[in-house]
Amino acid sequence: MESTDNSSTDSELAEIFRARFYRNWWQFQYANRYFLMKLSDDRALEDQVGHAEAELEQVFIKLHPELAHVNDFQSYFYKFANCLVYEYHISTQPDGFLDVLYHLDLLMFDFPLRKLESSEITSVKILHEWTYRLGFLSPLLLAEPEPLFLWEVFVEENPDIFFNNRSVELYEYPKKDDWPQGLKVSTIFDEFDVSGGWDLAIFYHKGDVLSKLSSQVKKYWNDPGLTVVGEETGAYIKLYVDRSVCSHHMAKRKLEELIEWCTEFESGRIVFLNDDSQKSSEEERKRAERRKRKMIRAIESSEGLKKTRWSVEQSNLRRAVGLYHWDCMSSTGKELGGKSRFADETIEDLRAVNIRSLNYYRTNYKRQAVEVGHSAFPELGDSASVHQTVNKEMRNDYFLTDYCIRNADFFTSEEAKKNR
Repeated sequence: MESTDNSSTDSELAEIFRARFYRNWWQFQYANRYFLMKLSDDRALEDQVGHAEAELEQVFIKLHPELAHVNDFQSYFYKFANCLVYEYHISTQPDGFLDVLYHLDLLMFDFPLRKLESSEITSVKILHEWTYRLGFLSPLLLAEPEPLFLWEVFVEENPDIFFNNRSVELYEYPKKDDWPQGLKVSTIFDEFDVSGGWDLAIFYHKGDVLSKLSSQVKKYWNDPGLTVVGEETGAYIKLYVDRSVCSHHMAKRKLEELIEWCTEFESGRIVFLNDDSQKSSEEERKRAERRKRKMIRAIESSEGLKKTRWSVEQSNLRRAVGLYHWDCMSSTGKELGGKSRFADETIEDLRAVNIRSLNYYRTNYKRQAVEVGHSAFPELGDSASVHQTVNKEMRNDYFLTDYCIRNADFFTSEEAKKNR
C-alpha cells in the first residue's frame, strides 16, 4: 500500500502542476492581447509576421502534403511550426532549454529546419523572436480573443472539468528577459559553442556530488582571470558564467535547476507519470519521492507560485471577469468609469448565474439567510456597502488585467498596485 507521505507528495505535486497550468494559461491570454495590440499599431510588423506564418504554412504543405486536408490541419501546423521554432531556439540560444515532447515532435517531423531555404529560415527567425520575447509559440498568439468563452468556462462551468477533457497545448518557452545575464549553457543533449563572454566555466558530470562541486565554485569564485571547475571532457552540463554580471547564488541555483530538468529530460518522462509504486522497490520509491520534492521546489521557485494570496479558484474567477471586461471594452470602446455601470451589470449577472463566485470579491457575500420568526436576515451582498466593495474590486481587477496585458506577463494584484 502507498504510504501517506507518498500520497501527500503526489497530491502536492498535482496541485503545483494545476496552479502552474492556470498561471501559464492567464499569461498566454495576456500575451495574446499584447501581441494583437502591437500588430494593430504597426502595419509593417503585422505584414512581416503574417508573411512569415503564411510562408511556413506553405512549407508545411510542401513537406507534408498528406496533412494538407485533414480536419485538424491547424493543430498539425502549430506542431510543425513549433518544431521549427524549437529547433532554431536550441541551435541559437545558450539557455539549456529542453523539452521532451518538443524533441519527440522533432523526430516525427525529421528535423525540418535543416530542409528550409534561407528565406524560409528568416521567417522562422521572425516567429522565434516573438516566441522568445513573449514565452509562447507566436502563431498561437495571433488568434482573436473570445470574451464569451472566458465567461462560459470560468463563470458558468467548472474550468477543471473543461480543461481535463481537452488537450490544451500552449507551446511554452522560457522568456528572453527571464534568463539571467551572464549565464550560458551547453548540455550533452544539445552542444552549444560558447566562444566568449565568460570568465568561469563549471563542468558537471553525472554522479558528481553537487555540494562538493558548489564548494569548489565558491572557493574559486573570486579568483582573477579565466577559471575552470571540473573536467570539460564528457561533461553532462557545461555552465559558463560572467561573474561581473551574475552572482554566485544565481549560478548555483541555475545549475541545480539544469541538473533536475536534464535528468527528467533524459528519463523521457515527468516522474509522477507512469510511476508504478506497487512494482517499485522501497529504495526506488524513496528516490522518486526525493525527485518529486525537488521538482516541487524547482517549479515553485521558477514559476513564483507562492507570490499570490489568491487561491487558484479565486484567481481564475477574478482574472476571467477582469479579462472579460477588458475584451468587451476593447471591442466596443465602452469605458469602465463614472458610476461603474459595467461592473454593476456584471455583479447582477453573477448574482443570477453564480452568486457564490461573489465571495471571491467580498468574504461571505453569499450566506444562507437565517429565519427569525416569520422574517429573515437579508444576504450580506444585498447591502449597498458590500455592493460598492465588490464594484471597487472589479475595477481594480480591470486595471490588473490592463497592467498584465501592457506588460505581456502575469502579475499579482499586489505587484500591479505597486507599479500603478
